[in-house]
Amino acid sequence: MTETRVGLREAQAPGSGAKVAGTQPTLVVSTASLSADPVGQPVVVGAASYVVAAHEPDGTGVSTLLLERA
Repeated sequence: MTETRVGLREAQAPGSGAKVAGTQPTLVVSTASLSADPVGQPVVVGAASYVVAAHEPDGTGVSTLLLERA
C-alpha cells in the first residue's frame, strides 16, 4: 500500500497543549517496506525530490513519512 498525499497535519505544540496545523507533504507506506530508519533517506514523488524528515509508524503496519523538499 502506497499513497502520496499533501495535506494539513495537526499536532500538539510541546509543553503548551496548543494545537498547530500546517501543510506537510507525506508519504503513507507499508512499514515492512521501509529500512530500519528511513529518516534522511531521499524520496522522489512525481518530479519532486524530498528527504524523509520523520517516520511515524501507526502500530498496524502502516507508516507515515513526513517529507521535506531536498
